Amino acid sequence: MATRSRGTSMGLVYGLVVFVILFVVCLAMTILFYAKYSKAEKAREEAVALNTQIASNSEQGSELFEQLLDKYRTERQNTVYGQLVLERRSLVNKVTGSTSMSPDDAITLAEQAGVGKGSTLVDAIRQAKAEVAAKDTALQELKKDATARDQRYAELDEKYQQAVAAHSAAMQKRLGEVKTIEESVQALQASTESALAEQVQQHETARGNMLAQLRQAQEQVQAKQEEIDRLKARIRELQRIAGIFLLDGPDMELEADGIATAVLPAENLVYISLGRKDRLILGMKFEVFDAAKGVILEERLGPGRVRELRGKATIEVVQMDDTSATCRVVRQAYGSQVVVGDLITNIVYDKARQFKFFVYGSFDLDKDQQSTIAEFEQVLSMVRQWGGVAVESEDHLPLDTDFLVLGDEPAVPQPIDPNETDPIIITRYQQQLEAARAYNRLAGQAEALSIPVLNQNRFLTLVGYFNR
Repeated sequence: MATRSRGTSMGLVYGLVVFVILFVVCLAMTILFYAKYSKAEKAREEAVALNTQIASNSEQGSELFEQLLDKYRTERQNTVYGQLVLERRSLVNKVTGSTSMSPDDAITLAEQAGVGKGSTLVDAIRQAKAEVAAKDTALQELKKDATARDQRYAELDEKYQQAVAAHSAAMQKRLGEVKTIEESVQALQASTESALAEQVQQHETARGNMLAQLRQAQEQVQAKQEEIDRLKARIRELQRIAGIFLLDGPDMELEADGIATAVLPAENLVYISLGRKDRLILGMKFEVFDAAKGVILEERLGPGRVRELRGKATIEVVQMDDTSATCRVVRQAYGSQVVVGDLITNIVYDKARQFKFFVYGSFDLDKDQQSTIAEFEQVLSMVRQWGGVAVESEDHLPLDTDFLVLGDEPAVPQPIDPNETDPIIITRYQQQLEAARAYNRLAGQAEALSIPVLNQNRFLTLVGYFNR
């Protein structure tokens, strides 16, 4: 019994020792495990904190994060961070061409290159490609146009070359013709020079003869002019002595053309017995004479004791009908009065016929010391206006001329130097000489035919150009 109890006690002891050892071992293991667990937990917490810094929980659950993890799990060439760094460098290098720049530098560089803040590089690239495509299309069109222009230029150049060749051929032909003409001209010049020398000799001979004739003619003209001056002085002396009437000729001016039929002194009007049927013209003037005395000539003292037709009044036609006319009094002698029955007359008017006036010379109606063709034509118009017939451009007086109207007497030109060779001076001298000769010739013809001669002032007075 005692042996069994001892053996049992030893078993309990051994069991207790084993239990204690096991307990100690377990406790030690527990302490060791707890220490490692605490270290692992702390590492876990640090890892979680690091993961949170790397990517938040929401970011870790994103599709992009999963793609990075899948790529890491599949390739396992780089870590996720390494992959991100690689892709970042690759992207920056793609944008800037450098791996040392930061994304901010890449963005700044892109903005400097023209990529706006609201735009992306892809958009900018697409837009640039579109512009390049448009430019390329325009370039292709320009190339086509340039090709067409080159072709057109080639065609024009070919035509130009053809034209140049044709022009060269024509020039060669013309040069041959010119050479032929030059040879003909040289031959003609040779023959002409001899003929010209002969002509010059003949001209010198003729010129000498002409100068001799001219000197002789000048001497004759000078002699004739001296004779004319002497005759004029003689005529003036005879006129002074005999009181010759310069309007010598038929006494037609002594006949009355009509009478005054009514007088309105208050209105300064006179009615006459002439009208439109008598070829009366508005503006025509008449001299008024007393019926008892008749039409008489009034003598005015002066060189040659000139006598003129001048009544007690002058009237001008202002209105007319077929058989009568109304006149206004434009001049009236002091103390005289126009009465019914007074005689009226105008030296250039005749209701039965027209007078013919031969007009020659230069006239200065406006007294500006210059004679013009217009003033000559005005004299002709005056003659026609007063019912006369104007004759001009003849070198002699017709036999039926009633009056010769002469303008200013041209001066006889001074003789020119016999050695004068200027054709203008010679021609002007001959024209002046011929004008003086024609003037004196007409005056002589009028004197021979007893045709009255009217100078400019007397003609203007007779036709009523001046108010008297």
